[in-house]
Amino acid sequence: YNLNIVSEIVGLDVYLGSAINNEWWTQSNLLDPMWMSNNATFEQDLFADLYQKYSQKPEFKGWYWSPEMYSNPSNLEAQWSVYLNSIIEELDSQQEDFPLIISPYISSELYVA
Repeated sequence: YNLNIVSEIVGLDVYLGSAINNEWWTQSNLLDPMWMSNNATFEQDLFADLYQKYSQKPEFKGWYWSPEMYSNPSNLEAQWSVYLNSIIEELDSQQEDFPLIISPYISSELYVA
């Protein structure tokens, strides 16, 4: 993946980060500490790999944490703090500091089909 093309042609700074999968939309997963821990471990590994590959590229400007968060009676906030803190710990362990952008999608409602 050539970050230079993105930066030069389009004129954008590049923020790399995680991606969510369809399992994210299953509320029972969001309430399961083991599922959250496994997902956090996957993201920690992903951030470490991206750091190794792209941190020295001048186009790379920081991190993006993409999962949408929900604040509702299911007490999901308790899971977010553990999950997000584990990601921050990984980023803090890296030699260089880059900003972390957190997904702006926070809702009080979760619709599960």
